[in-house]
Amino acid sequence: MKILVLLSLSFAVALGMPASPPGVPQSPDMPKEEQSPLLGDSVPVQGHVEVENPAPQARLSSTEQQEKLAAVDVKQSKSPLEAQPEVKVEEAGPEFMAEEDRPVFDEQTEGAGRRFLPNPERKELSYCTGVVFEEKCYQFFREPRRFADAEFFCQNQFIGGHLASITSPRIHRDVMDLMQTTIGTQTRTWVGGLRFLDTGRFVWLDGSFWDYSDWLYREPNNTANKEECLEVLGNGKFNDFTCWEPQAFICSYPHE
Repeated sequence: MKILVLLSLSFAVALGMPASPPGVPQSPDMPKEEQSPLLGDSVPVQGHVEVENPAPQARLSSTEQQEKLAAVDVKQSKSPLEAQPEVKVEEAGPEFMAEEDRPVFDEQTEGAGRRFLPNPERKELSYCTGVVFEEKCYQFFREPRRFADAEFFCQNQFIGGHLASITSPRIHRDVMDLMQTTIGTQTRTWVGGLRFLDTGRFVWLDGSFWDYSDWLYREPNNTANKEECLEVLGNGKFNDFTCWEPQAFICSYPHE
């Protein structure tokens, strides 16, 4: 009898059933919540979750559903490139300017270095306001300048400009006529002749060959060893003179 009771208790534990004396059946009319559940009933089905008393879901109308779907489509259709920041294109710097748009610069030397300065005055003239002979324009300026300042003015004002060279009797005569026409008289005027070092010889600053001269009597004499520059006197004669004296001057530059 003891063996039967022990077996009954073992089966009850294994099956999750409450132990009851042998011969006493479990009432079928016992409420379900009071009955001992089986092991299989306490394990939910894998992958399925049951929600007790779910809240009622509001049903969207057909118009609201269409608007919601349209908003989703627009959001998905946006390209990721639209979120990238706008790239600004900078204007080209001076290094990309066209050649004709670049300003003209003059080169100046100071000691061992060089600097370049804008020169708004320098421009190539389309016509000669003086006289043209032998493919050069000769132009007279009455404003007094020292020899070096006059030469710098000619270089700065005209492409290939220098103080004028007088290389033939014809050019000499035409230069004197230009002076007479411009100011109504003939006066002491700087031209582009300069004494070459200590040789006593003169050269033209524009590189023309020196093969003509019309010196005043007993000139050049280089008084006190200070007369290094060439002037044309009112009578047309050549004379060496001190370079720091301000005088009128004549420029010449290539012209075709």
